[in-house]
Amino acid sequence: MGRRYQERIAGCDLVFHRNGQPIKSFAKAWEDATTAIGRRGLLFHDLRRSGARTLIRQGVPEDIVLRMGGWRTRSMLTRYNVVSTSDLEHAQAAMDAAFTSAPKNLVPLRKVS
Repeated sequence: MGRRYQERIAGCDLVFHRNGQPIKSFAKAWEDATTAIGRRGLLFHDLRRSGARTLIRQGVPEDIVLRMGGWRTRSMLTRYNVVSTSDLEHAQAAMDAAFTSAPKNLVPLRKVS
């Protein structure tokens, strides 16, 4: 069982709480949590970006990622789907593989006079 489940309090329907009482300051709770995991300064909003990137790289259709992230326009999704150097390297390797495995019996186009 998960740690949060084990720390539940009978009669309390809150997943995140302090001794059965609601968390009043998300900012303080988030700061304490990121400090505890050694990622001080991590923004909650960063999770949205990494979630979009992960879903797209796992092959989830962009329309689905758009809906899951709550974005209304594709331009917003594009803003969150940050392209990294490793993304470009992966794309170049895929293109190289495609051209390497292309059939060798291609007929060149004729030049029209």
